[in-house]
Amino acid sequence: GRLSGRALMVLGGESATEWPHIFRGIGFVTGVSTAMVAEPLDASDQVSFHEAGVPAVQLFSGAHADYHRPTDTADRIDADGLIAVAEVSRQVIEYLASRPEPLTSQLSSAAQAAGKSAARTVSLGSIPDFTYQGPGYRLDGVVDGSPAQQAGLAGGDIILMIDDRKVSGIRDVSAILKGSRPGQQLLIEFERAGERQRRSVMLDAR
Repeated sequence: GRLSGRALMVLGGESATEWPHIFRGIGFVTGVSTAMVAEPLDASDQVSFHEAGVPAVQLFSGAHADYHRPTDTADRIDADGLIAVAEVSRQVIEYLASRPEPLTSQLSSAAQAAGKSAARTVSLGSIPDFTYQGPGYRLDGVVDGSPAQQAGLAGGDIILMIDDRKVSGIRDVSAILKGSRPGQQLLIEFERAGERQRRSVMLDAR
């Protein structure tokens, strides 16, 4: 609902060989650019399909400060972007419906057997940059009033360490937060404009 001229993100594109090619071709037809999110995410809508051995993707226009909040109201929807996403979805469905053979699954047995992970009870208030593929966890922004904002974190910061644990990507941050409790303090080491900094963050209840 908030594409706003950005690339449409494809989560779960690693689940089948054909997904990148399908979306590249649809991009030529529709003019909508897509970005394949390389890192598997264990809490996204497509994961239940992966656990059942079915290649699946989720189309995502990106996280924002109103994400999963009551402030995500209808007047904030990018209507033109929503139409573009609907057209991409239609093209994908028509292609899959006319394809006689199944997709070439790249799902590992470990991914299928992983099951649902533990629920997270804390909030950091970071808005992830899902398209970032470098080392660390880059922020697209932070939620107003959140622990991340209060600690001075901002969009563009790249989190590299939390306490004594190295952060390679989104999944590492998710795992650390799932093992944390409200009121706990974490020491976050991050890079901003090439300079490493450290900030202490006290987590809120989610």
